[in-house]
Amino acid sequence: MITAKIVGAGGYGGVGITELILRHPNVSIGCMVSLSDTGKLMSDVYPHLKGKCDIEIVSPDHISVNDKFDVVIYSTPDGVGMCTAEDDLNRGAKVIDYSGDFRFNNMSKYEQYINKNDIYIDKLSIIDVLANLGWVKTREYIMD
Repeated sequence: MITAKIVGAGGYGGVGITELILRHPNVSIGCMVSLSDTGKLMSDVYPHLKGKCDIEIVSPDHISVNDKFDVVIYSTPDGVGMCTAEDDLNRGAKVIDYSGDFRFNNMSKYEQYINKNDIYIDKLSIIDVLANLGWVKTREYIMD
């Protein structure tokens, strides 16, 4: 079983990734981190998750944040992942970032992994950080 930590769990993106993970048969949520709603259960913040995700939301300085997780998903404002993802990577986690922190800064690097017709899923096993394409690029994929 893959264990996940969700950073920014209390926000819109955090609940979205939580809902997706809850449907995945091989991933469990081990830690939910947020600046807001700390000490509350995720299901108290989002009642539709009652009985599905009754995990306590912890603050970024809580001791459990430093546990080892297989994957850490950042659903945070820009700048947060850039400051803290290195610690997760050093503990052996893969990082998925919903913000713009790890987007490619040049087209040739971007095209190594993505093109209009194919998302290179086979490369996921060899990378440590997966960046968000951004809403404009995602919209382009959907609209074409």
